[in-house]
Amino acid sequence: MEHRDTENELVLTLRCGLVLARRRKHMMFGTHHLRLRQVSLRLRTVHEDVNPASRFRLALKGSAVCAHIPTVSFCDNPRTPLQLEEAVKKLRVDDEWRDAVIWSASHLCDESDLACGEEMIGRRPSQEVRLNRLLTVLVTKSENGYGKELVEQDILSILFDFCTQFAASNRGILINAMKVLANIVAQNEICAVAVANSEWLQRLAAMVSMNSLEENLLAEKVCINALSVLANTAVRLETDVYQLYRSEEEPAIDIIFVHGLRGGVFRTWRAKDDSQNFPRTQCWPRSWLPCDVNFPIRILALDYVSSLLHFRGVIQTLASRSLRFQNQLKAAGIGTRPVVFICHSMGGLLVKRLLLDDAHLLRKTIGILFIATPHRGSPFARYARFAMRPADDVVMLSLQNETNRKLHEDFLKKCYSIPVICSMAETEDSPLILHRKGVLVPSESAFFERGPLYHIRDIHLNICKPSGPDDNSYGVILQFLHDVIFCLKRSQSHHP
Repeated sequence: MEHRDTENELVLTLRCGLVLARRRKHMMFGTHHLRLRQVSLRLRTVHEDVNPASRFRLALKGSAVCAHIPTVSFCDNPRTPLQLEEAVKKLRVDDEWRDAVIWSASHLCDESDLACGEEMIGRRPSQEVRLNRLLTVLVTKSENGYGKELVEQDILSILFDFCTQFAASNRGILINAMKVLANIVAQNEICAVAVANSEWLQRLAAMVSMNSLEENLLAEKVCINALSVLANTAVRLETDVYQLYRSEEEPAIDIIFVHGLRGGVFRTWRAKDDSQNFPRTQCWPRSWLPCDVNFPIRILALDYVSSLLHFRGVIQTLASRSLRFQNQLKAAGIGTRPVVFICHSMGGLLVKRLLLDDAHLLRKTIGILFIATPHRGSPFARYARFAMRPADDVVMLSLQNETNRKLHEDFLKKCYSIPVICSMAETEDSPLILHRKGVLVPSESAFFERGPLYHIRDIHLNICKPSGPDDNSYGVILQFLHDVIFCLKRSQSHHP
């Protein structure tokens, strides 16, 4: 309860200072003025004495107290995009950084640009594309260290200016800049204290309070990672892991959401935009489940890049993602309590691979909800032949693909230790390429040999986006979680 006491003390002190400030209008210079100055000095002293861990706890709550804590301000005039590009290029990271700088200025085809050809190679990408590429590489570098070295090179000020310049105009740049900050702050006490004592403290508290899912989750991640160092919380959220919610009471289960092909933590779990009777939410697991699940829970979400076409970069497979997620989930404390997975589309295949590769995580798993998961592939994948370079993710979704078939057979042999398994299948046609329509994951592919299968009247992309708490799909999800909790309580009563 230390962080609550800290906030209450600061709020009380602030109120005293504000009351005295109002009285100042009615005071004459002299004894009263001297007392006011003494209280003001005490107020500043209290703020300065707030230790770094308490500062991050306050920021994590979006506390207005953070605005009154003295910190080191960055330059009043933020760097221009050109100055930011030059500042990032000059960073001394490792021997590969110079190659990354060269790569950022080269033209590479985007998967959405099917007309991209050799004639485009000589063209220089836009400045925002170059900046985002540099930040993407910096995200990877900061996963492996370099935090102290980057802080010494004024990276905190550079990232602050990135957020100032691009928060409204380029969300990709904002997200990557915040990912770098979250990685740096988790590395050691020097990095965490540097952020706590800087203008970042006020910005983090403000971002937590914004009506924006990206700002909320990214700022919270930075604070949680800082506390992993400063308060030894043993919970670190690495690049692909986000915390959507944590109950005040110690959680009894972890619920992990895993999106599908071309999805994302900031897109997949939105409410469907057709509700007339309920306000739309940017993330229904974060907004609704804490109210509807009367049980102490923590909700996490995995975020990863997947594509329809492959033009460049390292090819990501289920196996490589599984290895990466094993390490990141362990860093987040997954495996210390029972685990539940809720996965959409290809996310279900990834969860099956993950559980086959991690025996401990499999033992801890007490429930899986497969939402339109193509256990036997998808007829959509046959359209991949119209693309020049279909990604491995799409190829694996082909009907009767050998890799997918073996994955399913292997998982069926191992899944009987999981008490609750449930599946959902779409019934409505989705728009496809060449002006065609069809069910992306038919019932026969979404069917899993264990547990019930619920047919939902919706298209593939929207089956995981209930329009409100009274939506049929949300009802299935809620019933699934209630079944999981019932089984957990029954198990605990038999083995206290």
